[in-house]
Amino acid sequence: MTNVRRTRVALLVLGTLAFAPAASAAPALVLPALARPGPALASSAFALTSSQQSFSPSIEVTAETSATDTPTGLEINLRVPHNEDPSGPAEEQVKNAVVTLPPGLTLSPSANDGLEACSPAQIGIGSVQESEPPPACPAASKVGYLEVSTPQFEHPLQGEIYLAQQETVEGALVGAYLVLDDPATGIIAKLVAHLELGGETNPNPALSGLEPGQVRVVLDNGPGLLFSDLKLVLSGGPHALFVSPQACGSASASSAITGSNGTVATPSSNVLSTSSGCTQGFSPAFTAGTTSNQAGAYSPFTLTISREDGSQRLGVIDVTTPPGFSGDIAGVTICPNSDLEAAEGRDLPGDGALEQADPSCPSGSDVGTVTATVGPGPDSISATGQEYLAGPYKGAPFDLVAITPAVSGPFDLGVVVLRQGLYIDPHTGQATVKSDPIPTALDGVPLDVRSVAVHIDGVGGNNHFIFNPTSCAPLAVAGSLISTRGTSAPISSPFQAANCQSLKFKPGFAVSTAGTASKAGGASLHVDLTYPSAPQGTYANIKSVKVDLPKQLPARLTTLQKACLAATFEANPASCPAPSVVGTVVAHTPILNNPLTGPVYLVSHGNEAFPDVVMVLQGEGITLSLVGNTAVKKGITSNTFKTIPDAPVSSVELTLPQGPYSVLATNLPEKAHYSFCGQTLAMPTAITAQNGAVLKQTTKVTATGCPKPKKALTRAQKLHKALKACRRKHGKARTSCRKRARHDYRSRKR
Repeated sequence: MTNVRRTRVALLVLGTLAFAPAASAAPALVLPALARPGPALASSAFALTSSQQSFSPSIEVTAETSATDTPTGLEINLRVPHNEDPSGPAEEQVKNAVVTLPPGLTLSPSANDGLEACSPAQIGIGSVQESEPPPACPAASKVGYLEVSTPQFEHPLQGEIYLAQQETVEGALVGAYLVLDDPATGIIAKLVAHLELGGETNPNPALSGLEPGQVRVVLDNGPGLLFSDLKLVLSGGPHALFVSPQACGSASASSAITGSNGTVATPSSNVLSTSSGCTQGFSPAFTAGTTSNQAGAYSPFTLTISREDGSQRLGVIDVTTPPGFSGDIAGVTICPNSDLEAAEGRDLPGDGALEQADPSCPSGSDVGTVTATVGPGPDSISATGQEYLAGPYKGAPFDLVAITPAVSGPFDLGVVVLRQGLYIDPHTGQATVKSDPIPTALDGVPLDVRSVAVHIDGVGGNNHFIFNPTSCAPLAVAGSLISTRGTSAPISSPFQAANCQSLKFKPGFAVSTAGTASKAGGASLHVDLTYPSAPQGTYANIKSVKVDLPKQLPARLTTLQKACLAATFEANPASCPAPSVVGTVVAHTPILNNPLTGPVYLVSHGNEAFPDVVMVLQGEGITLSLVGNTAVKKGITSNTFKTIPDAPVSSVELTLPQGPYSVLATNLPEKAHYSFCGQTLAMPTAITAQNGAVLKQTTKVTATGCPKPKKALTRAQKLHKALKACRRKHGKARTSCRKRARHDYRSRKR
């Protein structure tokens, strides 16, 4: 035995265990082998050739479990019968073998939990030596074991399977070292393998026909190590390398095994079946809300989605926040599309580390984090990325972009970019987030997303982005989740703000009209609504406004008759007739960088007596429509804006000008000559806050452009003026005039 140890034989087997491109077929195991016989091996173990050789190999594949969507160990047996009768025909040895696993039997991301890799230096592959050193691979890099039975030895040779460092074996994403270390014979054999997956970014063009994620194992026996049975056993349990198919069914592995004389055999394996957990529902868990529910205040926002093992996989997220959930866009830098394209271009192995070291988007656009857990079983792995504000995107003014480096354990698969359009409801201001489909695989590796957790806390975690409603009505974050199979599941998480009554409510409201009107041009109106500047969460926002116009300012019926039809307005307001545009509006808000501006329309609904006044506010890609219902009773025109978005404003300026289609006329005495100067104009006003507070007042309507009234004379000035007039008289008439003037304007003592 000592002599055997001194003359240890090192077998260097170069091979591949890899994942291949999308198509249909199944994974395969390749072991290109270079074997050199040492003193302890007879040359008859290699390169047996004969015109009388036969070739009848078989394969067997066994999975650890028959349950669906479950981590599973895997055993692959390649058997080549040998004729032990010296006078009979010899069996060809295997030159190479391709074994394609059934579709659905894919790699499991959960295998990455605690997994390490073995480097070329640690495995110690080099030239054959008399005393080949044993491998120094980390224990956590072991993923299975192997046995090789050969006619040269009575017992099978034992060995271990180790995960190789990414791209160190033939440039493959996943490589493996198969190490035989037989104490009885002193043989050390080091084999190198790699895997190919369907859907791999840079697949071997010679390997095709694989469905996404499908695994192909290719064994190339090179010079030809004569064996009767090669068994590869890949570890099972929660950290198993493979996961069983999602759906129940039966399938066999296929193969193409080439003999040393070029004979090709295509045996199929036994049937692999998944027969339990066949009914896959889709009832994901969902929670969402702010971490503090203080009304109007800034607070981090969290959203978590998860699904159980055996359920359909997450596809698309569609979530609508409650009215009043808003974001402070003014304090955030928009990530430009060029940066997002750069992030999407980081899709190669190794690019994840680049994203971690040098993020694609500017730090000023980073508003939170996203953490996804992937893989089946209790030991799913997690990956964390950043949420950036970008846009516009797919018709939405903004979008949240999750950029996640796919770096876990010994693997770096690049970067996952998921864009989520941020749509704003034009009437309520509510935000709806609609994601692109969640990626199901990356570089041929199925992601199998189990949960998604989003945490939005502002730039640099400053907690100045999301803020709560100022209404304490019961609300909810709601929407739907769609699985990769198209199943839709409704989701809802209740939310209710607190302490709304502590919020102040002090809007300013001023109204004016041009002092001079006309029959042809009608009358004008200018409204200024202002709000105090204060930290977020100090004041309640406005919910509704009702005004009764002065009787002197009635609606102009000829203009009301030219209102835009509702169908036309809903299709495209810009196509409404010009006479239906009766004014302009400008709104300033502290949460946007620029004001919202737009026209004011009259919009007619067939079932209403009078058209609505609709203010269309636009800016930074956002469009809001504020609808005021019109009523005319006893000559008084009133407008009620019942639903105003729960959002902070600094000021709103509404201008309804004079003109041929002015919306207001005049109702003045004839002697006033269409002048409001000197008239008393009052507008009863009711402004309601989101927290229920109500401000009622009679707003004075100021007439502008009127001449200033003359200043009243004092009694002394009146006396002086009267005495001056008396000078034009003579004699007794002058004396009487002076006496009367002094009587009328003399100082009156108290």
